[in-house]
Amino acid sequence: MTNEHTFYTRTMAKVLERQGDLKKAADIYQYLLKKEPHSQDIPDKLNNVNAATSEKRLAKVVCLFNRWFELADTCNHLKKLIKIREQVSEIGYQGSGPGGQCC
Repeated sequence: MTNEHTFYTRTMAKVLERQGDLKKAADIYQYLLKKEPHSQDIPDKLNNVNAATSEKRLAKVVCLFNRWFELADTCNHLKKLIKIREQVSEIGYQGSGPGGQCC
């Protein structure tokens, strides 16, 4: 943080927290805690922001894993389709024959 520290307030931290800028809110609470080491509410607010940051990170990880599983499933389906296409190419399939029967 730069010289703008002199303007940091609890209100600024609360607004940033509500806007989702948890890193900046935590930085401000840490700064305020250094200025007011005997404050009773700032440590609680800092803990809340840090907990929310952890929850946000966990939610992102869960979302990324879900997406990864979706892509892995899609990849498996594509591999099966490629295998079927290769099998069709091997037998020289040109379209449905009499009766349109398969397999």
